[in-house]
Amino acid sequence: HSDSHAFNTLVEAKPDVSTLERFGPNGDVILCDWEMVFAGPIGRDIGLAWSWPVSCLLAHAISGHAFSVDDSFLGIIEKLWEEYAAAMTDKGGKDEEFLLKTYRNCIAWCGWFVFLAHHVLRVQCEFLPLDDAASEEDKAALDDAIGVVGLKLLHLGYIDDEDEEDDLTIEDYREIFRGILLREIEDLDEMAAAKRKRAMRMSVLRTTQMRVSDAALHFSINRKKMDVQFRGSIIEITEEF
Repeated sequence: HSDSHAFNTLVEAKPDVSTLERFGPNGDVILCDWEMVFAGPIGRDIGLAWSWPVSCLLAHAISGHAFSVDDSFLGIIEKLWEEYAAAMTDKGGKDEEFLLKTYRNCIAWCGWFVFLAHHVLRVQCEFLPLDDAASEEDKAALDDAIGVVGLKLLHLGYIDDEDEEDDLTIEDYREIFRGILLREIEDLDEMAAAKRKRAMRMSVLRTTQMRVSDAALHFSINRKKMDVQFRGSIIEITEEF
């Protein structure tokens, strides 16, 4: 297909949009827009299909709710590979060596599309699940994370490090792939948590009708008015308001 990203994928409509089912009763999926079809290279179609779940997961992370959806997005990536590998084995007669090479190529093509399309060209990025309240700082952090993940996946897929063991299995690469994503969403989630903490603090100050500078000033003035007197073993603190 050669252009198998999420926006060229049609899924069967749900009977009712209010239901919780992810797809229609038959689970039909159709790839459209075949104008770029050609033979090879291996892994390209699966890698491009992974790219949108990867960037969506990062967008959820900067919005502060990545860990409520991470299993769903990671599940999409892993399930797609499992079904593809099963088809290659059962119907195509491919061996483990071929599948390992294919899986690394999938990682690399995913990284290529994430980095080039989403980070450099910002194609499709207007549809990422960002909160309406996302700041320019949030968007910049997300863009950086997308770029970092793209480069890391390109490195994992294409480059053999000298200190890397030669006998890594598909499961090893799956674990590394998952670790790259989880590390990045943890960093973004920490940023989101810090932002929520700042927002909560500002909300409390607004409730008391005080700005941060006013609060500091108010405390400083009262402290100066406190008279500490020692009378025997008793400390008496009197406040003059």
